[in-house]
Amino acid sequence: MPIDTEIHTRLTSDDVVTTLVGSRVRPYDEERNTALPCITYAVTSTTPTMTTDGICPPTRHEVSIQVDAYTKANADAVAAAVRGVLGSVVDDGLVLSSLWQGQEGEPVGGEEEGETFRLVQTYSVWLDE
Repeated sequence: MPIDTEIHTRLTSDDVVTTLVGSRVRPYDEERNTALPCITYAVTSTTPTMTTDGICPPTRHEVSIQVDAYTKANADAVAAAVRGVLGSVVDDGLVLSSLWQGQEGEPVGGEEEGETFRLVQTYSVWLDE
């Protein structure tokens, strides 16, 4: 399964995540006018594992997860739920493991637009594709 499909499936299959954001989990390049809170994800780089015999699984992917919400508390809750799904996954059936690398947060928008809060998480994910 491709990494973007794997990320989407894992996030939308988790009860805590769906309780917080419903079905508002989408790739970064899709339509931006989404109700909040929501999760946006993007695979920012892909690096195959090289051996003396050539390329072999698993492949390392850098994945960026962006959480947008109306309040910092809500953004923190959604980010914690995402970390619960992707932060320490080891699944022998899919050979997916990930390492949470960190999180940044900032208010977004101005007073006239209605300020929201955004958290960005970065994961390294190894997946046998």
